Amino acid sequence: MKTKRSALGAYAAGLLMLAGGTAWAGAACCGAENEAKAQDKACACRAGAAAKSTAATADAAAPAVEAEVKAQTLCPVMNAPINRNLYVDHDGKRIYVCCRGCLGAVKADPAKYIKQLEDRGVTLEKVPSA
Repeated sequence: MKTKRSALGAYAAGLLMLAGGTAWAGAACCGAENEAKAQDKACACRAGAAAKSTAATADAAAPAVEAEVKAQTLCPVMNAPINRNLYVDHDGKRIYVCCRGCLGAVKADPAKYIKQLEDRGVTLEKVPSA
């Protein structure tokens, strides 16, 4: 029965860590045979759990910053890498394309391609002022 209890304690500790808490499962966590020894604040498992919890919280905040600006890297027509020398300016936004063939398609309906890119989370460059 001790094995089931240890596994349950480790499982509960894992759930607590996923929820953002600092987990400590006592002897089941570090395998210490003596409960008093396992409760020592210097227990390696306890320190590791706190470090993992802090790192997970920091990692969760990082993607929000990166998600703010996503530059255009692919042509909206062919989904190929863009050519920075080929573009269409419309409503103050610059749409890059991969080839001259795609240039005509974007010129025919630039609003369609602006919407398509913005729906993908792409932030289009502003047209430089002359």
